[in-house]
Amino acid sequence: NPVFLVSGGTGGITAPIVVDLAKNTSGRFYLLGRSPLPAPDDADLQRLQKDRNGLKQDLAARLVKEGAKGTPVEIEQKISLLERAAATRDAIRSIEKAGGKAAYIPCDVTDFSAVSSAVKEVKKKEGRVDVLIHAAGVERSRKLENKPLDEFKNIFAVKADGFFNLYHALQQNKC
Repeated sequence: NPVFLVSGGTGGITAPIVVDLAKNTSGRFYLLGRSPLPAPDDADLQRLQKDRNGLKQDLAARLVKEGAKGTPVEIEQKISLLERAAATRDAIRSIEKAGGKAAYIPCDVTDFSAVSSAVKEVKKKEGRVDVLIHAAGVERSRKLENKPLDEFKNIFAVKADGFFNLYHALQQNKC
């Protein structure tokens, strides 16, 4: 029953890999993600599955009511957060269906304090971390020469600083 700490573990190829690991190890998985997870019965999360276009219209109206412009970009950002939350909930269900246990911890891997807190939480519950999978990342596909410096720094920070923070927190907590 190994203990896995997985950053960004619900997107892309990582989710199926983690589910496969759950099938073969019956491990315990602590999934780290940047955003807090809405409740499973969150109305917007439920509606995303049934009426994506209607949800978009409602989100636009809500954003305008809150003083924002309600632009297509703002709406897509909200939808994207909901889609990631739905993917996270699906990954947790799949891990548990495969025989593992899963928990989600909101954590920005570029923030050492948040990472240290998450690692301490896992250490308190499990006493150890056996496997670290650092899959957190930011997708901004374009040629390097066309990438603005701030965008490059953000992408690099999630991968490099995120790994450093995870590694350092695991070392500090003797995991």
